[in-house]
Parts: sequence; structure tokens; C-alpha cells
Amino acid sequence: MKIKQDIHIHTYISACAQSNATPQFYIDNAAERGLELIGFADHMWDNGKGYSIASYERHHGNFANLIRIKEDLAKCTVPDGLRVLVGCETDFVADSTLGVSREVASQLDFVLAPNSHTHFPEVCPSPYRDDRFSCVKFSLDAFKRLLKHPDADIITAVAHPIATHYVGQEGSDIDAIATISDAEFREAFLLAADKQIGIEINAHIVMFALKAAGTDIKDIDKIKNNEYYRMFSIAKETGCKFTFGSDAHSQGAVEYFAYAQAMADALGLTDDNVILL
Repeated sequence: MKIKQDIHIHTYISACAQSNATPQFYIDNAAERGLELIGFADHMWDNGKGYSIASYERHHGNFANLIRIKEDLAKCTVPDGLRVLVGCETDFVADSTLGVSREVASQLDFVLAPNSHTHFPEVCPSPYRDDRFSCVKFSLDAFKRLLKHPDADIITAVAHPIATHYVGQEGSDIDAIATISDAEFREAFLLAADKQIGIEINAHIVMFALKAAGTDIKDIDKIKNNEYYRMFSIAKETGCKFTFGSDAHSQGAVEYFAYAQAMADALGLTDDNVILL
């Protein structure tokens, strides 16, 4: 199956993205890649209860800021055959506060909610964030708490599930992911399947995981030995459906998408395994 969607794209509106990350660039690039659907998912915290993460407050990462993208889109040229959606990537903090309200979510095409922005102390406090093994266990617990949240039904998909900020560091978090049993993964993913909340295959995270293991994206057999493959395969077995995202924050980052395709190929995914938006 050729992946036809990329619904995790950050524009310059996200404070952590580059200024060249414009909607028109991504639209043109999506057409070149043969995609049928793209979704802009800039970072946003707006639940009507104030900011729980200091970074969002510093950078005015609220709905009013995010929705400015529609002004840009009104000026963009969108080719036939490409659908463009506007959603968000919010956050979920350690006290189980979700960063988007029902009212705000109703004005968006989709909501991505990660449990795994563990570089934020508000998401993963010490001592859990101080080593990758504790961090991964905390992230798994946060994943389950997120799916049990009373407003979980507004979530389209969990972005880069379970992964931690250690995934991009030397040695990655693969050995920590390995400490999560199949049964623990199964319990967690059954929650997502039951609530029809998607699991994102994030190209950026897959890239880190495969590179840390020295795996070429063409080596399907070796991909199947990766701990992230094990995690996604259990998600598939439990009936979860998937979304796909480059997690691009710049023009060059769209090149990572090949890693998501490689994981989808290894998993043997078909269109039936993909969330329809």
C-alpha cells in the first residue's frame, strides 16, 4: 500500500518550525509525492482553562494563533485531487489535563494528541524523565491515561505513541521500549481500538529508531526485528487503525516520509488499516 496521507505537518505558525515551512511549499510537495490528503497540525494548547505548559504561553500557542493558517490557505493554489485539512497537535500533561476543549476541537478537522512530549517537564516530571527506562514506562502509563480521558473521543490519533525524547539521542530508546511486554502493549492498544482512536506512524520517530539500529529502509526483514515494529504490529493485531505523518517542521523534513512507508510495508498495511478522514 502506498501511503496517501500526511496529516502531521507543522508550518511556521509552530514556534519550533522554520520560517520556510509554508503551506504552499507543503501543498506543492504533497502533489509531487502523489499524496491525496495532507493535514496541518501546528502545536496548540487551548482548553479554556489556561496554559499547563509554559512554552505554549510564551509563544501564544493558542487556537487564535493556529487558525491564522486559513488566511494563508485562502491564497494557496491547491491542485485537483489533493485535500487539505487543518487540525492541531495538542499535548497531554502529567496531571492528565488535555490541551484542547471540545469547543475548539469542533472547529478543527482533526486532533492529534501525543502522550510522549517528554522533553516538557509538565508532561513527564522528574524523576521519570531522568532516564530512558523510567521515561518509557511513564509514557506507556500516560498513553493509557490519555485514552481513558473523558474527552478522548475528540482525539483522531495519538501522535508518536510511547516514544520519548530519548528516541533522538545516541542509543535511542529502543532498549527501553524492549522492556514493555507484548501483553502491556496489547492492553494499551485495545483501549485505542475500542475508542476508534488512531495510532500514528510517525516518520521522524521511525527514522530515529531504524537509524539507531543501523537498519536500511529497504531491509524489511531487519525492520521486523525493530522494537517499534513490534509495537506497531501489536497495534495492528488489536484492531487499531493508523494515520501517517512526516512531523515536518521544515522543508527538508518531508524526506523522512520514506521511513513511514518502509514501516507500513513491513507491517503489510492495506487501505483497510488506515483511518478515513
